[in-house]
Amino acid sequence: MSHHHHIPKIDVKIGVVVCSDRASRGEYEDKVIPTAEEICQELGWHLTYKVIVPDNIEDIRKAAEKGIKAGVHVLFTAGGTGVSPRDVTPEAIKPLIAKELPGIAEYMRYISWAKTPHALLSRGIAGITKEGVIIITLPGSPKASREIIPALKDAIMHAIPIIQGYKIE
Repeated sequence: MSHHHHIPKIDVKIGVVVCSDRASRGEYEDKVIPTAEEICQELGWHLTYKVIVPDNIEDIRKAAEKGIKAGVHVLFTAGGTGVSPRDVTPEAIKPLIAKELPGIAEYMRYISWAKTPHALLSRGIAGITKEGVIIITLPGSPKASREIIPALKDAIMHAIPIIQGYKIE
């Protein structure tokens, strides 16, 4: 028997907010949400909140707040973390973060940097909201979700029960 039996089995609920002008207008089919569904299935998580919004601060922040209210443990955003004028996801999410998790943001860039030097231009952030939700801003490609989310599983699974044990004041 595992010595972790005192930790309750958590039914992990995940939210995904895709930040993309073009996908929000239906100009192309979003592939991030289907990829996230697949990854969650593999990891034994449940994708319970998903939405596509245009690249503007207010829409992204409102969608994230709605996801937090919907009771997810982890909220991923995808897209808008680069250096183009329309990339505003970190600015939208930052005010929602009570405690930063710089290690996650650094590790995301490290993983992506192994594949492309452009990863150093990713401005993705991560942290915990006052409600105890982990927010992680991913690059916008399905490939990035595929590379990064599974690599964060152990850290996330370790963090959730600890965060749930105390809400951030």
